[in-house]
Amino acid sequence: MKKILFLVVLLIFMGCSSTQIEKNQKQEMATYQEYYDNWEIEKLNSKILEIKSYDKELATKLEKASLKRQQDKKEFEKNLNDIRFFIESGDISSVKESFVDTIANRELLKFLKENNFGGLKIVIGETKFYKETASNLIGIICSDQVVYILVDYELVDNNWRVKRWKLKES
Repeated sequence: MKKILFLVVLLIFMGCSSTQIEKNQKQEMATYQEYYDNWEIEKLNSKILEIKSYDKELATKLEKASLKRQQDKKEFEKNLNDIRFFIESGDISSVKESFVDTIANRELLKFLKENNFGGLKIVIGETKFYKETASNLIGIICSDQVVYILVDYELVDNNWRVKRWKLKES
């Protein structure tokens, strides 16, 4: 009788512990997804190391996704620097492909083409990423005045594009 009672109690504990393990794994995947959506690459990679301890196949898939995020982030930074360089140099035709084709963006490109920004300094603020979008604040400095522009970007077909922009009151 004691053996049967012991087996019943043991089975109950085993069932509860496997349920708790599954719950912890689901919570870790939710945390991974949050890091992935917010482009927190360092936290993402440390979470992958934790997942690797119990599921190497899943960790390999997640590592590929993390590498893609890293490449997309580097591509974004390169694109942003190219845009700044071409605007400062006045070569707007090279920047045109970095903008989504909207009326507002066409007007901005026309304005940039008609005006020379060679003597101005362009400062780009910290970029905030979320899923397949990004946004930042850009300051254009002209002597003692600064014009702030809020810019939203979108990752379309593995290319970053300026989706919309808005002048911000200083």
